[in-house]
Amino acid sequence: MKKCVKIVCSPQNTAIKKGFMHEFLQEYARKHSLEGHAQLLASGIVTAVVVGEKDSVDVFIDLLHRDAEKWELAGIEVEPMSKDRDYRGIFRVIE
Repeated sequence: MKKCVKIVCSPQNTAIKKGFMHEFLQEYARKHSLEGHAQLLASGIVTAVVVGEKDSVDVFIDLLHRDAEKWELAGIEVEPMSKDRDYRGIFRVIE
């Protein structure tokens, strides 16, 4: 069963720690066969849409919470959403 979520990550400081977008989000998304995108907003917040098998998305979210301190995240919000576009099987980072 497919699952689609929107994730919002807030930094502890004014900016997301260097490497978070590529080294964590994109790498783990690829490893768990997820698709979607992550975008760094001007406010320093990262938004991501993650789509994949339910178990894979759940593992991805668990890893994000587990490593929140390492990446200096102040908050992580996860909300369900409906898949509104075709990501063509890849996870993109938009900077």
